[in-house]
Amino acid sequence: MGQKLHNRIDTWKKLLLDFGKRNRLINFKDNKRSNVRITSPSCESLFSIIAIQEKEIEFPYVEFIGDEFDDENDELYDIIFKGDVKTSKRPKELQKALKHLRYRANTSIEEQGSNILYLAFGLLKWKEREDSAQIFYAPLILVPVKLTVESLTSPYKLSLYEDEIVVNPTLVYKLENDFGIVLPDFDVTHDEIETYFCKIENLVETQRWSVERCVNLTILSFLKINMYRDLERNEDKLNANAIISAIVGEQPPLQIPDELNNYDHDKNERPIDTFQVVDADSSQQDAILLSKKGISFVLQGPPGTGKSQTITNIIAEAIADGKKVLFVSEKVAALQVVYNRLAKVGLADFCFSLHSHKAKKKEILHELANSISLNRKKVREEALHELTVLEKKRQELNDYQLQLHTPCSKLNVSIFDINGRLAKLEQTPNYIFEITDVENTSVEQLEERIYLLKQLSITIGKRTEDYSTNVWRNSNIKYLTNELRHNIDANITSCLPLLTEINDCVRDCCVKLGLTMSVSLEGCDLLKVLLELGAQPFVIPLKWIYLDEFDALFTDIEQFDKLTNNINELEAKIHDIYADDIDECNANLVHNVLLHKMETLKGEFNETCTNNIAKNAVSIKESLLSYKKDLTELYDCAGKIAGMLGIKELPTTLVRYKQYVSIFDTLLSLSQYTPTQNLLDRKEIQRIQTTIANNKQLHEKYKDACSEILNQCDKDILSQEFYPMLQRFRGEYNSIFRFLNKNYKSDIRELRKYLRDSSNLSYQKALSLLTSLKSLSDTNKDIENMQKQCIADYGIYYKGVETDWELLEHILLAALIQCLL
Repeated sequence: MGQKLHNRIDTWKKLLLDFGKRNRLINFKDNKRSNVRITSPSCESLFSIIAIQEKEIEFPYVEFIGDEFDDENDELYDIIFKGDVKTSKRPKELQKALKHLRYRANTSIEEQGSNILYLAFGLLKWKEREDSAQIFYAPLILVPVKLTVESLTSPYKLSLYEDEIVVNPTLVYKLENDFGIVLPDFDVTHDEIETYFCKIENLVETQRWSVERCVNLTILSFLKINMYRDLERNEDKLNANAIISAIVGEQPPLQIPDELNNYDHDKNERPIDTFQVVDADSSQQDAILLSKKGISFVLQGPPGTGKSQTITNIIAEAIADGKKVLFVSEKVAALQVVYNRLAKVGLADFCFSLHSHKAKKKEILHELANSISLNRKKVREEALHELTVLEKKRQELNDYQLQLHTPCSKLNVSIFDINGRLAKLEQTPNYIFEITDVENTSVEQLEERIYLLKQLSITIGKRTEDYSTNVWRNSNIKYLTNELRHNIDANITSCLPLLTEINDCVRDCCVKLGLTMSVSLEGCDLLKVLLELGAQPFVIPLKWIYLDEFDALFTDIEQFDKLTNNINELEAKIHDIYADDIDECNANLVHNVLLHKMETLKGEFNETCTNNIAKNAVSIKESLLSYKKDLTELYDCAGKIAGMLGIKELPTTLVRYKQYVSIFDTLLSLSQYTPTQNLLDRKEIQRIQTTIANNKQLHEKYKDACSEILNQCDKDILSQEFYPMLQRFRGEYNSIFRFLNKNYKSDIRELRKYLRDSSNLSYQKALSLLTSLKSLSDTNKDIENMQKQCIADYGIYYKGVETDWELLEHILLAALIQCLL
């Protein structure tokens, strides 16, 4: 055995052993929740009932009487069931301890598949040294048990658990290694427990130790001692294991063969040769391949990454190869997940639990018998056909993937990369243009074109006019040098007088020849062609001599003359409606824009309305111009009157105009009023001013109440009369029997009709809403009464509570001054 392995095994053994004072197998203490000491029946009787007779015993069950206490400050209770045993704990503490023990024991069984609940018979009272004052207690015989309870009102029951009765293994090892004391074996069927305790007392008599006859129901765990014994007994086997030698460093680390690195499963593995039963990605396929090749590896990953799926496939492949698989796990849940996956695909007959709290000998033997008697089944032809189809489909997908990611053309990019770049430009408008010889386009050429496009985008972005009308359009000049700039300037300077002269000549020619054409370079070219045609010597064709040909010629001349007149008339109409520069307009562009705008308008108007707009376009235009003129005059007049009255804010909306008109109507009504003696009294004037201020406050209060109500309800609620409903809510509905009232539901439905959020209308919310409406109505009545009582008495009456009160204040003060004057 190598020295490194020997040292490492010693280290592992020390880590597994726990001989510290915290180990309850060495230093047992009577904890409040983790232990219940049974005082009756005796140690021998209880051992006989549980371990030999395998009977079930019940703990006492009590029912507590409220919060009452006796003279010793203990809670009073009634004994419902006395039970078969007595303990050292009070009834309430006993119930809590049993509940805690049962929970911990069940959790350990469910998660780790091992029982940790024991009845500990006897305690060895021992010391580390003879002169030491510290005394320790260690349990001797451990009987596995289980706790059950039928319901919350039933007593706890204790019974034997199907496991081995053992002598404390940790204590056995410590006594043998530290003190040279070898504890005897204990045979349940032949040895009596008292006789065994006497044997132990004889062995430890020289150490002045003793054995206490007691029984404790407690939680104990000694699984690691078994691992310690495995290491101690199998050092030679560990030394011969290549994996262990590699872990301790005596051999080089295990390496994956080169042929398995970057292994192409699709090319090297056919579907008919694989026996995987659940889905697997590429990394999982690598793990399955290593297991089939017999290479050791560690499969690591966070929860939910498919480790159990991979293990399921590994087991399925091993079964197909006729191999045996031992699958172990610390947690039972991991075992159950893999088993369920195998059972789901029909491999449950090849699996059984060897080491579990649910495993029983009869069940294991029955499962073995079923596995041995299984009949061989042939693969159906349909399955073989499906595997062949799968292979073809996989080959198609691989070919597609290869073409998708293979770099092509001189750009050395794949289709996948190009699609990725195009995806980023999804919101960019499409422009169709042709690029010749794309296959031979190099990276340098592409970069140059991208650079030029960026420069073009920067240049176009700085311009605001239409590119189609730009003078530099279609120019093939790449660089504007100083020499070229100078030549352009000189040529333009010399061309300007010539253009003026050409313009005059073209006009004269058009007048003399009766032509109507635009004075432009294109018009000059057309005029030049006509003049050249007229300058040519004219010879009468022989066909004109014949009458038929002559008549046909005149027919063509008349048609062309008619078309020319129509063109001239249309051109004249266009120039009457539009500006003189209409000839320079891009007709196609304007036509496209108009079509787009008309499509937009079609969504707003129906077909009849669209036809009317087309027929009455001229009259609509004239009416709109007239309205625009009237609104401008109205705005000017309103501004002048507002300036006279000292109003700073001018009207900008039709609603504001309406308010101004209402105020001006009030002023006009004052012109027919004759002042009374009261208006000459300063106190009366102050009274009117005070009334205006109070009315303003009431109006603001009204507006706030309206705003608060309209945040919850529709505006139609303000026109309803809810006062009788409010009376019913304050009266007959104000009781628990309001739901029995027929009118209650109808009133609730009436309120929900106006509420914007009608899903939750409680009684309190309905009452609050009705109260707010009543307050709003009262405020409105106060405003009307105050107006009628004071303002209308003096001939000044203004109706409407929706107007700005600052405007009203100006008007009323102006009216008072006018009356006084």
